[in-house]
Amino acid sequence: MLALLLATALGADGGHLMKLPDGGVAEIEPAVFFKNALASPVEVATAEQVAGWLSSKSVVLLDVRSPQAFAVQHLAGALNVPVTELTDAVLSKVVPDRTTRVVVYCDDQLGPTRMVALTTLGAPTLQTLGYRSVLRLENLWQRKGQPFGSLENLGGLTLERSTPKRP
Repeated sequence: MLALLLATALGADGGHLMKLPDGGVAEIEPAVFFKNALASPVEVATAEQVAGWLSSKSVVLLDVRSPQAFAVQHLAGALNVPVTELTDAVLSKVVPDRTTRVVVYCDDQLGPTRMVALTTLGAPTLQTLGYRSVLRLENLWQRKGQPFGSLENLGGLTLERSTPKRP
């Protein structure tokens, strides 16, 4: 069953539908949903940790933003699976071994945003689907020191940016 869709489906009165431990489904208010979703925080990985894991090929770096946002800018080595597509069927193709370390990131890690971080939904969805080692990338834009996008600020990670095509 798709935890993400259950968790974010709107009920008749604007609440959210949430799967219960007994397998049933209940409608809950959005504030309760987000409180429960954030009740067990996801461990944070530093850029340096992720860079080391990427070099030893012991991690899947998962960008959960839209394909359009991914095309504009993403971290080198990342795979793009939008948060709306985090299903058992898709993930079993991208990360077939559920013991693989997975680090998720979205716009919240790359810059200040005015919306709920997609990692707030992405990481718990992976955990619900049985992935045992799920982490969230630290917020790179909050790092002190070098300007965002410099190698020092990215802790060994590299940003890949698309070059706008001229007509």
